[in-house]
Amino acid sequence: METTKIVLLSFLALIFLISGLSKASGNEKGLSGTRDVNVPDWMARITGVFESAAALGFQLSSYLP
Repeated sequence: METTKIVLLSFLALIFLISGLSKASGNEKGLSGTRDVNVPDWMARITGVFESAAALGFQLSSYLP
């Protein structure tokens, strides 16, 4: 069960990290989805920072009991 938890959390962290970094960096592809729903770029970049922080949190939580 522990291995499954680590694998799933690592996969989720990878997805969050890729998505977060593409938004936080201001990449056109990363911001295109938020622009489609009329979210300002500054808010999407802040969301990207929080997504990247969440990815770190997921990785850290896999090492805690």
